[in-house]
Amino acid sequence: MYCKDINRPEEHPDIQFTFLGYTFRPRKEVDKYDRVYVNFSPAISRDALKATRQAIPGWQVQLKNDKS
Repeated sequence: MYCKDINRPEEHPDIQFTFLGYTFRPRKEVDKYDRVYVNFSPAISRDALKATRQAIPGWQVQLKNDKS
């Protein structure tokens, strides 16, 4: 898998992949000097986010609150 970012400028047909619920792809980031650049970093995948959103209502958190 080719991970295109500021240090790897070549073109490649596959620019992202999902591993253990995280999607690795180019994303904009800001360095300590407030410069914007592209870095290859992870974030939660759409499938994992969807599964989490479907699971949370089943927790019934409002029924487990002992405070008024």
